[in-house]
Amino acid sequence: MKIIYNILRIHRHISIQAKILGIVIMLILFLAFLINWEVREKTSSLLEKQLIQHGNSVSTNVAQMITEPILTNNVYQLNIIMEKLTKDDPNIRYYFILDKDNNLVLSSFSTGVPKGLLEVNNYEGSKSNLRELKTEEGIIWDIAAPIAKGFGGTLRIGISEKYRTIGLEEVSHKIIQSTSIIIILTIFFAYLLTKLLTYPIKQLVTFATKIGSGNYDSKLEVNWWFDKEITTLLETFNKMARNLKEITGQMENAQKTGKKLLQKIITAQEEERARVSRELHDEANQCLAAISLGLDRIHEETDLNRSKYLSHELKEIVLMASSDLKRLAWELRPSTIDKIGLDMAIKNYIDNFATYYKITINYQSDLSENDNFDGEISIVIYRIIQESLTNIAKHSEADQVEVTIKKNPKRLMIIIEDNGQGFNEEKVFNIGNKVTGSISSLGLYGMMERAELAGGNLIIESEIGQGTAVYLTIPLT
Repeated sequence: MKIIYNILRIHRHISIQAKILGIVIMLILFLAFLINWEVREKTSSLLEKQLIQHGNSVSTNVAQMITEPILTNNVYQLNIIMEKLTKDDPNIRYYFILDKDNNLVLSSFSTGVPKGLLEVNNYEGSKSNLRELKTEEGIIWDIAAPIAKGFGGTLRIGISEKYRTIGLEEVSHKIIQSTSIIIILTIFFAYLLTKLLTYPIKQLVTFATKIGSGNYDSKLEVNWWFDKEITTLLETFNKMARNLKEITGQMENAQKTGKKLLQKIITAQEEERARVSRELHDEANQCLAAISLGLDRIHEETDLNRSKYLSHELKEIVLMASSDLKRLAWELRPSTIDKIGLDMAIKNYIDNFATYYKITINYQSDLSENDNFDGEISIVIYRIIQESLTNIAKHSEADQVEVTIKKNPKRLMIIIEDNGQGFNEEKVFNIGNKVTGSISSLGLYGMMERAELAGGNLIIESEIGQGTAVYLTIPLT
């Protein structure tokens, strides 16, 4: 299974062109091997038949030629004939002549006929007889031919396959050379063919990559030599890209519309907070003041020390409630931004916050009284600072906070850092939940939404035991 898995893994990394070309090359090599083997076998069989026919023919002719020298016992003439035979025919490995009593008359072996060679073959009747001998030198065809129908003895000739093998190798080399040329030409044309066949596929891969990166202006090239099916496919993909571009444009317009709607919702929310702030400040505070006056009268008209003490306590409570209502009104709507400016409004809020929550806050700002920002941007900055400090007071257990505002011509950067207990980013932001991308803290989500509304970017970094840092960047151009 592991071997199959590794093969499949390698298979995925090989291009289609390489796969097709590889298949073509393997088929060509297989066919070339098959053809070479078939031709070699046919040629070998043919040469063997020719060699046997040649041996039989030579033995018959020589047996006739040496009949007279044998019968007349002319050894000199016999030697001349046999020497000429071996000189003219390189296929003859050996010869020897036996008389009718099987006594050796003449031999090409200088040291005598090898042991056992005399007995391995003999003619049958008046016809030559052929025997295959397997020797250290290879196969030798031994032919026994009768001389003068046997009355003159026997002619034995050994025909070697050496030159047949050499001829066969020459034929094989020529076949291999021709096949190699054909293979090279075939591979070249196969490469061109696969390149033409895979060109549309490579176009589609590049096209899909560009579409995936959001480049919907990409277009596939349709050439005249493409098949009808491929042409239809490419034109369909081009149409798909145009449709995607149109749909994306519609989605962007819808997103812009949604952003404008969100701006209106937040504006309405701020207006409602302003109204609630005025009502709480004007009505509730006046009511508490009246209660305070009433308690004063009770205090003046009663002689009981206990009543005086109680009325005094009630007055302190009422005053504290009045102070809390004023602070609440301030948090709901920082109306002083329009009057005293963003920098001073933030500073006043930080002072009040530090006093109320007993937290040391170091505030540093590059803002000046002349800095006038868009009303929505000012509200976004103020609210994010407010929400950050509220989260610190509720959750971080910090006693030191740094609030820094840095400004340059292109952007405004706000940094809020604390020395609190921090939190687990992955748990709070649900980083692992890629499907929904939800955030577990509604307050943090609101901060991010406000930053996005102002065209800015909000980054929150935290680590357990190392505190939390909030980075807000607002473009000014």
